[in-house]
Amino acid sequence: MRGKRAIIILAALLLITPIFLSACTPTETTQTTSGTTTTEKPGTSTTTKDGTSQTTQPTEEIPGPDYLQLDITTPELYLDSIFGYAWEGSAEVYKMHIFSRLLWLDGSGTVTGGDLASDYTVTDDALTYTVTLRDGLKWHDGEDLTVDDVIWSVHAVLKDSTSGGLFTRSFSSIEGAGDYKDGKADTISGVSVDGNTITFKLSQTSSTFLYALGQWPILPEHILKNADPIDLYSYQEYWKAPIGCGPYKFTEVVTNEYAIMEIYEDYHGAKPGIEKIYMALTGVMPVNLVPNDEIDFFATQDPGVISYMEDYPNYTRYDVPVNYVRYLMSNTVGKGGTENGTAVSDFRVRKALLHALDLEPLLEQFYGSMATQTNSKMSNMESPYHNPNNQTLKYDPELAKQLLAEAGYDPNYEFTLAYYYNDQISIDFVAALEHYW
Repeated sequence: MRGKRAIIILAALLLITPIFLSACTPTETTQTTSGTTTTEKPGTSTTTKDGTSQTTQPTEEIPGPDYLQLDITTPELYLDSIFGYAWEGSAEVYKMHIFSRLLWLDGSGTVTGGDLASDYTVTDDALTYTVTLRDGLKWHDGEDLTVDDVIWSVHAVLKDSTSGGLFTRSFSSIEGAGDYKDGKADTISGVSVDGNTITFKLSQTSSTFLYALGQWPILPEHILKNADPIDLYSYQEYWKAPIGCGPYKFTEVVTNEYAIMEIYEDYHGAKPGIEKIYMALTGVMPVNLVPNDEIDFFATQDPGVISYMEDYPNYTRYDVPVNYVRYLMSNTVGKGGTENGTAVSDFRVRKALLHALDLEPLLEQFYGSMATQTNSKMSNMESPYHNPNNQTLKYDPELAKQLLAEAGYDPNYEFTLAYYYNDQISIDFVAALEHYW
């Protein structure tokens, strides 16, 4: 595609995993016939109805103006040339096009209606959810998509060891989910079916259940039913070119090189405006493809890239809020049986440490417009699930000193700052905290 381009800024409370997208022109031996350039490749992988893989010699069109050109250097293809796991949780762009969900989320993460569902309801006590499937749903291989696929997927996601935390936590709130996971029951008692309507009864409220129904891709039972239920992702023949029910389907996949998606004619929703999506393994960062106009769309969480893109007005920036929280945790017990945790076990000390942090300039310095301060794990403080009585600990060094004195804190006490994410911004951010303390 040419003309205006898009750059997605994934805004978070502190940081989110980046997704970079671009495209390149293949460099294999080519021939030209009737104005169409074709490229010979080692072979293309296609998943059949029974889940097996067939390899054929592909004929690839060089990307033209009717293509959306993306890059899949990271993290779309990895682990022996298979696509990212649909239930892993990260938002690879291919998942949005190949798979569908029960409900539909808008750009702010709010459920606005059905996707595979024609209707849904939630009781006032938020303990019972019903979802009614559309009629005539089809998988990309032509097989019918039914309530059986949904029921199988619910059971499978609870057994699978590599499913994302959002899905496992949300669905674990269904009545009987625990007994099913523990092998005490063959089915989940809180899931029932009446025609095309599926009912989920929860044992406790879940603030993420509805959101999960809008994020969770339904997978095909007829292909994956014989896969290892503990690790569906190990069934690599399927993940080389996944069959889904989304607006696009794979028409050509050459592992480690490129993949082409085209509009799925039997898609249940509105037809996309872009006919084809070309995804290539370029081996370079997407931003490096910008000067030569070789990329149509990519996403980033790098403040440096965001600043750099201001020099390219043919790209349009879209800020996307994501409920991704980073926070400090205190070890109040101690490391390895030592007494390293005794000082911070006093609530006044922990509170003093937070009052000693001037977070606003730190967030601006390291994350720019991508981060905001919050007082809970809810990024949207306007959400009905957010507790308005939560306390925000503001920067107040004098109060911090007072609290430390009340706690009898020893200024010679040494404690360790540890971090989980090892990207440079996270490392530098933690180092900056040290200067306040």
